[in-house]
Amino acid sequence: LALLASRSMWAGRGLVARHSLIHLPSGRSGQRVVASADRRVLHRSPGTRISARSLRSNTSRKVRSGTPHAARWPSSTRRRTMAAANSTLAVPDLTLPGLEFRPKLVVFDLDNTAWTPEMYELRGGSPFTKDEKTGIVRDWTGEQVQLFPAAREALAEIVSHSEWEGTQVAVASRTTHTSWARECMSLLEVLPGVTMDEVVQYKKIFPGSKRKHFRELHEMSGIPYNEMIFFDDWTGNTDEVEKYGTLCVYNPAGLTKELWAAGLKEFNEAKKKGYTSLGFTVMGQFA
Repeated sequence: LALLASRSMWAGRGLVARHSLIHLPSGRSGQRVVASADRRVLHRSPGTRISARSLRSNTSRKVRSGTPHAARWPSSTRRRTMAAANSTLAVPDLTLPGLEFRPKLVVFDLDNTAWTPEMYELRGGSPFTKDEKTGIVRDWTGEQVQLFPAAREALAEIVSHSEWEGTQVAVASRTTHTSWARECMSLLEVLPGVTMDEVVQYKKIFPGSKRKHFRELHEMSGIPYNEMIFFDDWTGNTDEVEKYGTLCVYNPAGLTKELWAAGLKEFNEAKKKGYTSLGFTVMGQFA
């Protein structure tokens, strides 16, 4: 089961698509894949089939020029993230050296992308508590809410690695349990002593179309849509957002390291080619 990464670009008035075959896992535990830098598969186990839909030339909105908002993390948060990154509990390095271009805004969905279970699946809900020794977060019935390892590592990487200087983080969630989501963000740690809430600058958590979420993110940050990347577990959301010219990554079973890397590499290569619209989706599908 495989990843079909198809990159699309304009050649004059024609659309040219190139395809390469990569194998990626579904994100379930125990399913692993190793791919070389030039995208030759070295090893795989059963997983998902990933494809990238070519951009829709006439549906991408015109990107408004702008520069990233100057606001970064508070200096106290930055100091604690750097200290945590240097600790023995630091997360693995996902920096992907060699990328010439990185998104200026990384946007994560919450339910089944950043964490599990989804808010509506919880038997109890608020109030949530955190074990200060283990960092485990549970709702009032004792059910655990946890970040997917790749999501936690990606967030920790962005806030603690110099390669990501100039990049900001946002969440865009349609959950109806807005207060629960915000409470979980204030408790879940991405690095020892550093919560998810502290490293996410823009939080758009409300029901409705994610086009509204992204319009507000664009207006608040001043970041063009084609300088963003979006990770989500539902194609209905990625279908809407890619029309803005934003590169989307569909992760059907939570964010994985492989999908994180695939999305960043697609973004880097599109920018190197000079694309003005990145309106396509790297898709993971269950076979």
